[in-house]
Amino acid sequence: MKFRVLGPLEIRQDDGEPIPLPQRRRRELLATFLLHANEPLPGEALIDALWGADRPRSVGGSLRTHVWSLRRVPALNDRLRTRSGGYQFDVRPGELDTEEFERLLREARAGLGRRRTLEAVGLLEEALRLWREPPLEDVPATPALAGRVERCHAQRRAAQDLLIEAELNLGRYRQIIPRIRELVAGDPTHEHYWAQLMLALCRSGRRAEALAAYRQAHSILTEDYGLEPGGELRRLHRMVLAEAPELDSLPLLASEALTIETARIVPDQIPPEPTDFVGREAETSAVADALTSARSGAGVPIAVIRGRPGIGKTSLAAHVAHRLRPLFPDGLLYVELGGSSAPPDVGAALEDLLRGLGVPVSTIPVATTGRAGLLRSRLSGRRVLVVIDDAAASDQVLPFLPGTAGCAVLVTSRSRLAWLPGARTVHLDVLSRGEAVTLLRHMVGPERVDREPEVAGRIVESCGRLPLAIRIAGARLHTHERWPLSTFADLLAMGRQLDQLSAERMSVREGLASTYTGLAEEERRLFELISLIGTPDLPEWVAGLLHDGPLVRAALDGLVDQHVLRSEGVDFTGQPRYRLDGLMAEYARERVGEIPSLTRETALERVLDGWRHLAVLADQRMIRDPYYAAPEPGGAAAVAVRTVPAGVIDRVVADPSRWFSVEQANLQAIGEHACAAGRYRAAAQLGAHRFAFQYLQGDTGGITSTWHQISEAATAAGDLSLAAEADVRIGILRAEHGEDLAGLQLFERGLAIFERENDHANLARSLSCVAYGRHRRKQYVSALRMAMRGLEEARRVGDRNSEYLSMSVLSAVMVRTGAGPTGMALCEQALDLAREIRRPATEVFALQNLVQTNIILGRHRGAVDAGRHGLDLVTGIGSQLGEAHFLFMLAAAHWGLEDYRRAIEKFVRARAIFDRHRAPHMEIKSLLWLAVCHQERGDRVQARAALEEALSILRPLGLEHDAALVERAIMDGGVVKMR
Repeated sequence: MKFRVLGPLEIRQDDGEPIPLPQRRRRELLATFLLHANEPLPGEALIDALWGADRPRSVGGSLRTHVWSLRRVPALNDRLRTRSGGYQFDVRPGELDTEEFERLLREARAGLGRRRTLEAVGLLEEALRLWREPPLEDVPATPALAGRVERCHAQRRAAQDLLIEAELNLGRYRQIIPRIRELVAGDPTHEHYWAQLMLALCRSGRRAEALAAYRQAHSILTEDYGLEPGGELRRLHRMVLAEAPELDSLPLLASEALTIETARIVPDQIPPEPTDFVGREAETSAVADALTSARSGAGVPIAVIRGRPGIGKTSLAAHVAHRLRPLFPDGLLYVELGGSSAPPDVGAALEDLLRGLGVPVSTIPVATTGRAGLLRSRLSGRRVLVVIDDAAASDQVLPFLPGTAGCAVLVTSRSRLAWLPGARTVHLDVLSRGEAVTLLRHMVGPERVDREPEVAGRIVESCGRLPLAIRIAGARLHTHERWPLSTFADLLAMGRQLDQLSAERMSVREGLASTYTGLAEEERRLFELISLIGTPDLPEWVAGLLHDGPLVRAALDGLVDQHVLRSEGVDFTGQPRYRLDGLMAEYARERVGEIPSLTRETALERVLDGWRHLAVLADQRMIRDPYYAAPEPGGAAAVAVRTVPAGVIDRVVADPSRWFSVEQANLQAIGEHACAAGRYRAAAQLGAHRFAFQYLQGDTGGITSTWHQISEAATAAGDLSLAAEADVRIGILRAEHGEDLAGLQLFERGLAIFERENDHANLARSLSCVAYGRHRRKQYVSALRMAMRGLEEARRVGDRNSEYLSMSVLSAVMVRTGAGPTGMALCEQALDLAREIRRPATEVFALQNLVQTNIILGRHRGAVDAGRHGLDLVTGIGSQLGEAHFLFMLAAAHWGLEDYRRAIEKFVRARAIFDRHRAPHMEIKSLLWLAVCHQERGDRVQARAALEEALSILRPLGLEHDAALVERAIMDGGVVKMR
C-alpha cells in the first residue's frame, strides 16, 4: 500500500492499482490522518480540521459518520483504530511519501556531515522526486491542515538548499544554474538563492550574468518590497566587482562557513529560575518526560505547558529547562513571542535565535522562511532545547521547530495548540493550598505566616491560589512590613480584590483583561452573564438560558479554551458542568454594567425560573417534612419542559434527592442573588421547595441562611407575612436544636404578624409552634391555651398536619402537668392521625412524642420498643438529625432501665451526629447525660472527661450560668443534675 500527499492525494495498492476516494469529506479526513500518521488524534482536533468554525449542530455524530464511511474502504479499515476520545491511523514504514521524504533528508544530512557529498546528492534528488507539488492540491485547505502542509514545504526548501550547496561543492556549477533559476523565480525574495545563483554563474565564467542577477535582485527587493539587499548579497556583489580571488575558494555561502563559525558557540538564553519556585512536582515530571524522548532519536519531542495568565507557565518552563540542562549540551535557546497580547514578529525572533547561535547578521536571510530553514540547518545534528514562551497559535511555533532528532521544544501558551506535530500538552492549574501558603512564606517570611497560619490560608484562597496573585499579595505585604496578615486579608475580604492585587508593574486585572480582549463577542457576553448569577458552578442548560442561542456549546468551549471557565466534567443528568473562579468572576462583574439592564434582568429571570421549575419537579417526589404541606407548583412544572432539556428533567424526576444534593450550593447562591435583586418571593418559592430535602438532611445552616435573607428582603419591602413565615421556619430549626428560647421568640414574633395580617394559612402552624416553645420553657398553662387554639384553627382551615402538631403538644403538656393517662391517650391519638396523613416524617414526630411520654411516665420498656420502631422509620427516610434524636431518647430509656452500657453507646452516637450537624445545645445535653451514666457506673474519669468536653462547647456559646454549673460539677467530682 502506498499513500501519497506530496501532490494530489493518492492511495495505491501494492500492485500500483489506485483506490478511488471521490467523496470530499473522506479525502479531507484521510488527508488529516496521513499528516498525523501513527499519532492519536482527539475528536476535537478532527472536527477543527474538517469543519473549523462552520461545524454542524450535531458535529460529533457527523464525525462518526465520516469515520465510518472511511472504514467502509476495505484497504483502510484495519488501519483506523479508535483511541480514547479520538482515533489513530496506522501507516507502515515506506508507505507514506512524507515519511520517505523525511527519511531520505535525514540520511542526506548525515552523509554531508560525514563528507560523503556525492551520496548525499543522490539521496536529496531521490527525495525531491517524491514531490508532485503542491501537497494535497485536490483537498480543500483548512487552517488545521495548513500548518502541516507548510512544514512539508519548509522541509522541501531545506532539501533544495542542501542539494544546491552540495552540487556547488562538487563543482557542478553549470548543471545547477537552471535549478537555481527555477527557485529564484518561485521565491524572488529569497536572497540566499540569489547568492547561490551569483556564485554558480561566477564560477562558470559568467561574471556579467552574475552582476545582472544582483541588479535584478536589487530591483525586486527595493522596488517591490522597499528592502535593501542583505549583507550576504552585498558582500558577494563587491567581490564579483573586484574579481576577488576568494570567489574561486569561497565555501558554501551560509552553510559550511556557518558550521565552522558557530561550532564553538553554546547558547544559554533561559531566564533565571525563580528562587521562590514551589510545588509542581507532577507537572515538572510530565514535561521532563515529554522532552527527554529526544534521547531516543525518534523525531523532535514537543511539550506544551498550557494555562491561564498568571498561572506560572514561564516559571515552570524555566524550572524544567534548568533541570534538563545536562541533557542538552549544545545549548538552551529562548524566544518570547508575546503572542497572547499582539501578533508576534516571527522573523525578528528567528533572527535573534540565529544570532544566539553565532550566525553573522550579514548572512541571515531576509525572508522568514529562509530564516526558519537556516535555523533548522544550524540545529541539525545538535542537542539543543528550544523554549518558546507565550505562543498564541500553532503556526507561530512551526518556524522554530528543528527538523531532525536530538533537539526538543518546550512551548508555553494560553491556547490549545492542536496542530503541533506529536506535541504533548501539560495543563497547569492553580497551586494546592499547601503550595500556595509556601509561596506566600517565601514572599513575606516564615515568621509572619507562622504567626497567623489560618489568615495566610485565607489570603491565598482570596487570591484563588493563582501564583501571580499570591506574588502580588506578597509584594504588598513586603512593602507594609508592620501590617499583620489579617489586615491585608480583611482588605481582600471587603471585595474589589482586583484593586488590592496590583503592585508596581504586576496586575492580575491586566492578565484578565488580555484574556477578555481575546474572546469573541458571544463568549464575552456569556462570560459576563455567568458571573451575574453568582453560582459556584453551572450545568450547560443554565448557560443555554443565559446565552439564549444555539451556539452556546461553541461559546462554552471557547471560554474553557481561554481558561475563563473550568470544565468540571459531566453530572449525573448528562450535563457538562463549568466553574468560574472568584477573580475571573470579579473581573466579569466589572464589565456587566455594559450590558443593558433589561438584558441582565431577563437573563436572571430565565435562570431563576429554570432552577425553580426543577426544584418543583424534584420536591413533588420528596418525602415531606413534618411541618409543611407540599408547596403549590403554580404551573412551574409545565414551564420546566420548555426551559430545561427533557433529558435533565427525566433524571431529576427519577432521582430527586441526588439532584438536590448536587445542586444545593447553586440553589443557595441563586436564591441569595434573587433576594439581592428584589425577587425575594421567587427566592421564597425556591426555598419552600428545598425545605423538605434540607430538613431531612439536617441542613440547618442552609435553611437558616436562606430564610434569614428572605426575611430581611421581605421586611425591607414591607412584606411582613412572608418575613414572619421565614422567622417561623428558622425557629423550627432552632427549637429542634435545643435552642428553646430563641425558637420561641421567633414563633411569637411570627404569630403576632399572622394574627395582625389575618394570615390563616400560617396561623394554625404558628400556634402549634408557640405552644411547643412555651411547653419547652415550662410555661404549661399558656402552652395548653395555645395548643387548644392551634387545634381549633387547624380543624377550621382543614390543616391536618397542624392539627397533629397541636395535638402532640397538648399530649405532652398533659403528661407534664400530671394528667398522664389523658396525655398518653392524646399521644396515641396523635400517632393514629399521623399515620392517617401518610407522611413518614409526621409519624416519626408522633413516635418521638410517644417515646418521650413513656419515659416521663416511667414506662422505659415501652419507650425502648417505640424508640426502636421510630429509629427504623427515621433511618429509612434518611433524616440524620431525626436519627440522633431517637438515639438520644433511647439512651435515656436505657438509663431508666439502668442499662448504662447501652445508654452510653447511644449517647455517644447521638452526640457525634449532633456535632456533625452543628447542633451544640443537643451535643451538650448528650455529654451531660454521658457524664451521669459514667458516674452511675463508678467511672469518674470518663464522667469528668464528658463534663470537660461539654464545658469546651458551652463557653464559646456564652452560656455563663450553665458553664458555671458544669465547672462546679467538675471541681466537686459530681455531675450536673439532669431534668
